[in-house]
Amino acid sequence: MTKLYKVSLEKPLCKVAVGVAAVIFAFSAHGFTTNVSTVAELAGALLHMNENYRGASLVHTLILKKGSYDVRGLNLQYYHSTNKEMTDSGANLGMSQFTMRGETDNPRDVVIYRSQVDGEDPEKGLKLIYNYAGMVRNLTLSNCTTTADRAIHSHSGNTFWSNVIVTCCSAAKYGASSSGTWYDCQFIGNTAKNYGGALYNSKAYGCTFEGNTADSGGATYGTMLSNCTVRANTALESGGGVCSGAATNCVIEGNSASSGGGAYSCLVSSCNVSSNTAVNGGGTYNCTVLGSVVACNDASNLGGGCCGSELSWSVIGAGSVVSNNTGRAGAGGAYRSIVNGSRICMNFADGSRVNGAYSCGGGAYECVITDSLIDGNAVTKGRATSNTLGGGAYNSVLTNCVVRNNYVDALGGGIESGSAYGCVISNNVSKSINGSGGARRVSIMENCDIYENAMDPQGVMVNCRIMNYTNGNVIAEGANIYTNGWMPGPTVLVKSWCMATNCLVAGNRVTTLIGGTGTKCTTYSSCTFADNRYRYMTSGYQGPTNVLTLINCIIARNKDQTGASDLNFNPTFTYMALTNCVVGSMHGSDAESLAYPSVNIVTNNNPRFVDDGSRDSYALSPRSPAVGKGLVQDWMEGAFDIRHDAAYPRLRDGLVDIGCYECWLNPPGTQFIIR
Repeated sequence: MTKLYKVSLEKPLCKVAVGVAAVIFAFSAHGFTTNVSTVAELAGALLHMNENYRGASLVHTLILKKGSYDVRGLNLQYYHSTNKEMTDSGANLGMSQFTMRGETDNPRDVVIYRSQVDGEDPEKGLKLIYNYAGMVRNLTLSNCTTTADRAIHSHSGNTFWSNVIVTCCSAAKYGASSSGTWYDCQFIGNTAKNYGGALYNSKAYGCTFEGNTADSGGATYGTMLSNCTVRANTALESGGGVCSGAATNCVIEGNSASSGGGAYSCLVSSCNVSSNTAVNGGGTYNCTVLGSVVACNDASNLGGGCCGSELSWSVIGAGSVVSNNTGRAGAGGAYRSIVNGSRICMNFADGSRVNGAYSCGGGAYECVITDSLIDGNAVTKGRATSNTLGGGAYNSVLTNCVVRNNYVDALGGGIESGSAYGCVISNNVSKSINGSGGARRVSIMENCDIYENAMDPQGVMVNCRIMNYTNGNVIAEGANIYTNGWMPGPTVLVKSWCMATNCLVAGNRVTTLIGGTGTKCTTYSSCTFADNRYRYMTSGYQGPTNVLTLINCIIARNKDQTGASDLNFNPTFTYMALTNCVVGSMHGSDAESLAYPSVNIVTNNNPRFVDDGSRDSYALSPRSPAVGKGLVQDWMEGAFDIRHDAAYPRLRDGLVDIGCYECWLNPPGTQFIIR
């Protein structure tokens, strides 16, 4: 080991002997500067500067000439400002409160490394460099394998590194370095046993991380990243790219981990997270994602794009895009995530790694989604032995969302299970003619518009519009499946049981409008069925446990499938009950022999809708035969009609209109004074 001496400076220009080398020191108006070209000169200069030229301004500078510096065998001290003594740093090189840099702007021109002897154990506990509140610039730090907790030691947050390459360093705990602030640096091929293959608990600006490895945080752990590139890093457990901390305006791509291929448990803001892989959460896991693109990531289990856990949900904030991700067992886009103001598009759950289970949620699986677009997602069966479910969303809570152009092999092209409030559900596709394209088994749908879709609700529908379905759907250009053109769909518009209130069913062309299955009863209260074309109004209601009840409903202006003849009510089975309904016409013997007597039926095929071409064309004019003829029910007190507007309460002067609209000539509470 080279012997080091404490020295003192007595003249503005002098030489100090260190080992066998001599170092020249010079003063200028901008601070003290020295140039070195050998390891011995480097050691002597560092020792001298540690003793004599420590300054918060970092103007005192040590410049390394081009070349490689093998510092094996050195153990240089640094100055500790607290006890005013030189302190053993446990590192080959130590520096305190000055600048050390390479002579050019190319960091590869100067390499500081530690050679290894074949068959020899790493130097126990010895770091490559210890930086105490100094600045290191324009050089490469390489080839340090140590049993210490880190290969490079930044003593505090006010330690700075700029245009530095850190490569092939390995440590027992934190990898290359912990703490410090790094600018425009590169971290390549570093390894940590535990946390952060490259950086732990640091700050990095404009840096690149490639090929680093750790148990958690392949590139970084607990680090604040800005304008960085995190590429091709690996974590054995969590956070292939970044774990904990935060990333802003970063590219996080091609990383891998068990959980969170790109990022795990951190804030991801204005980033591009792409082409990462994991078992769960190909892109991110338990992260808050804001204004970012999470695309083309892959999870062998759940959450191709974003994944949460049972205890901590991911958050996908406004302006984010989750697209073209794949979840092999389900949740192509997002799993157990809270999504707001974002787009979940073109994601895919392919069932390729599922044995004996379901493949669910092309776009979202068990998520809470608000003000978002769910578009062009798909679920296929793959190796799954059970049905595929939820092309757009599975078992999720959706509010004010647009769910369109999604696909499923079996059940629930748009939505399967969960609930929907204020959503638009349009042109979703089920490959199976027995599976609904729009929504299936949704516990509650409120204030939703369902266009170009059949349904199997198995729940509650309130203030919904079901319109313009035509026995199939057009596969949208760009939808995440390989089938183009027209795909036949269910022949029944609304099948299975439901409890529907204030709903409009209009403009559909289908074999059967309402179909009953199973052993549950269905009730439509204050609903309007108009301008549909079908072969049968109803079918499938065959016993006392499978009854269709229509209360305060309008069934008028409907025609047969050709559009040539009026056809309003011709049930194929007779377990039905009609109360206070306007029915355009009754057809067939079944309509005349229902199992339950019809009460207060008005036969009139002209319900006198306003027909003004607006969204509310099926509102009633004052001369409608449905005005004031409904049966008052308990739920109507304080309720509104399909417009869900306080200007249109369901009751007026203790009366209710038949159908989904209440006729109000003027807003309630308005007074006219006639003089």
